[in-house]
Amino acid sequence: MMRRNAIIPAICQGVPQVRRLTPTNLVALLRWLKLRARCGSSIELFFIGPRCRFRVEGHLRVGADVVFVGDANVTANGSLAIADHVGFSQGVTISAFGRVVIGRNSLFGEYASIHDNDHGSEPLNEPVALRQRDTRPVAIGENVWVGAKATILRGVSIGDNAVVAANAVVTRDVPPGATVAGVPARVIRPGRDQEDIDG
Repeated sequence: MMRRNAIIPAICQGVPQVRRLTPTNLVALLRWLKLRARCGSSIELFFIGPRCRFRVEGHLRVGADVVFVGDANVTANGSLAIADHVGFSQGVTISAFGRVVIGRNSLFGEYASIHDNDHGSEPLNEPVALRQRDTRPVAIGENVWVGAKATILRGVSIGDNAVVAANAVVTRDVPPGATVAGVPARVIRPGRDQEDIDG
């Protein structure tokens, strides 16, 4: 039987960010234990930094070695699935009222946001806050880099190895390997597959 003072180091073996038992890592582990008590075994051990807020009324699945640096605002009223080795910088917002999927090895810059929903436009005589939400799934591939303050809106699919520039507003699909920038975001550098087609 494992001694009580050996339990926490054994749990921490799974995540490089919390292998060393510093006060910061111990507090992050306690945050994770509290979240896991609410969500069950669908979340692997991951790092939850200070002032992160998780509102989970739907389904949350988080893979191993995921890091939320701090001040994240995560809502999972629908389904939110985050694969292994994903990093979220300071102040990231994720709003999943329908379905959001994030692939392995993706990185998100400071204050990036992902929304699979927005307030409906009908009926016009209703206050905006009371209107039914319009939702469409968001799918972010593997090894995607999303720059600081970029916004990904409902119905968007981002292919593997794509780059979303800082401050971009993504309103339509991004091909694999492409780089997009601007408001609304447009392809400024096609992926290799697209270059081969065009060339």
